[in-house]
Amino acid sequence: VAGVAIVAVLATRDDDESPTGRATTADPLPSTSTPPITELSSATVPTEVTTSTPPATPRDAVLGTWTGIYVCAQGDTRLRLTFDRGPGPADLTAVFAFGPTESNPDVPRGSYRMEGTISDGLLNLHATTWIEKPRGYITVDIMAPVAGAEPPHLTGDIIGAPQCSTFAVARRG
Repeated sequence: VAGVAIVAVLATRDDDESPTGRATTADPLPSTSTPPITELSSATVPTEVTTSTPPATPRDAVLGTWTGIYVCAQGDTRLRLTFDRGPGPADLTAVFAFGPTESNPDVPRGSYRMEGTISDGLLNLHATTWIEKPRGYITVDIMAPVAGAEPPHLTGDIIGAPQCSTFAVARRG
């Protein structure tokens, strides 16, 4: 705004002369015959104010619902991971929900809660409590690299069950 005022003053002072006959620019106020500065500079005044938002935490990269499959002794199993914020900037809570796939329709449905973090680009979640436990099933933990601020998919390892191997999910919605 200060730059705009100077431009307006310089533009209106070309015809103004001091009592000594020389042009002056020392008085920043416009004369009464000059339109107000706001009228002269309205085209240069921004109409929108942009603010920067703080950078997203690594945790924010995975918030929301993801769907895909994981592989264990029972075969391919449908997986839905729903991530939410935990108490700290890297902390996460999640629900690990599983069930049948088209190629493996006999898998029961189940779900449990998880907690963990994303640190140095690595997601680590461990199981905490069952929500719905099918007979004979155990909880597993997961680990996966997280690349970028909005990764379209996560692919990682199932931890804690030797008969399980990997999972792959894509962002839903």
